[in-house]
Amino acid sequence: YPLLLRLGDELRRQGVNYYDLTQIFAENRETLYRDNCCHLNERGNELLAESMVQRLAPALRNRAALAAARVGGGGGGNAMTAGTALDAAIRESSPVHAVNKLYFNVRLSDDAGMLHYSREDCRPADTATPFFVRIAPVDAADLLPGRAESGYNSYDFSFDRDGGMIDAAGRCVVEYQLPEYGIANVLTGQYVRETGQTVWQARITLDFGFGVARPAAGTLRYSRTNCLPVHIATRFFLHITPVDEADLPPHRIVYGYDNADFPGYHRNDRIIDAAGRCVVERELPGYDIASIMTGQYIPETGRRLWETRIDFEQP
Repeated sequence: YPLLLRLGDELRRQGVNYYDLTQIFAENRETLYRDNCCHLNERGNELLAESMVQRLAPALRNRAALAAARVGGGGGGNAMTAGTALDAAIRESSPVHAVNKLYFNVRLSDDAGMLHYSREDCRPADTATPFFVRIAPVDAADLLPGRAESGYNSYDFSFDRDGGMIDAAGRCVVEYQLPEYGIANVLTGQYVRETGQTVWQARITLDFGFGVARPAAGTLRYSRTNCLPVHIATRFFLHITPVDEADLPPHRIVYGYDNADFPGYHRNDRIIDAAGRCVVERELPGYDIASIMTGQYIPETGRRLWETRIDFEQP
């Protein structure tokens, strides 16, 4: 990459419209690759496309304006027409903009088991267009056969066929039952069946993470507000580094920390209280602790969903 960047600078000096996109994901914490190499998943491709449009649009507008000015003898009318047409083309090609105003509001149910779609002033045309639901699971093992490359499971449904209704106020309402596996994010919308063109789309992301604190000596407490079953159904890791290496079990000395991983919990373990808050407490070993690294991970792949480090003050 350093060599490519240097060559890119040379292209700019030669008047070439060169754009460096190597840092566009630098501050993003989403999963954007579908393997350990360099292949983007759907979300990564969307962000890449957005960055390309943001950078190419001004240059293309300028080129269109210059071309129109040459054709029109320097008049502004043709340039504006060309720029307007180009803006429309950019909007239609962008993966994050609706092609028209046909759209529904979408939200996740309180228990993350349903998608709720609603639209005011609903018309028959609004419900005649099929819906798509693309679900990226937390665990890749939950991908359906043939979906490993895309990184998501794809489902379609129809408003009329799947229980949609138009209420007395003229509002369209439909609910979609989500699968029971852990879900990282959902991309949903409507599309034109004949052409495959996306009419509108919306993304819902389930964030993971717990606050971790030591409420008392020898205890570690994990807590999270707005907690859903999926947040506590995933295994926790707990790596404890002692002050004195002699406190480690013999088979852990090579690693330098003790492994106290513990399983996730489910709704029937009663750790989701009436306010929707999760609280998990773990006892720590009795020896002096230098630091702790903890979080949650997918056992089958080893992928970490979140992590945090706690350093203990030493006397």
